[in-house]
Amino acid sequence: MPDMDGLDVLQQVRDRDLHMPVIMVTASGSKERAVQAVSMGAQAYVLKPFDPLELQQVVEHWIGRTA
Repeated sequence: MPDMDGLDVLQQVRDRDLHMPVIMVTASGSKERAVQAVSMGAQAYVLKPFDPLELQQVVEHWIGRTA
């Protein structure tokens, strides 16, 4: 994203008090950024390239928790 990164977007979502599950998907991740994302309210942090089944499992897990 040109002017912001995923953590900036996550912060804006949380600032608007939107209670939706957020799964961060990134190509440039680090353990520190994953911890930061989760501490900011992300439910999961998935690194690219990822196994589609892994992402499916994460999504299904959170759909089940919010249903």
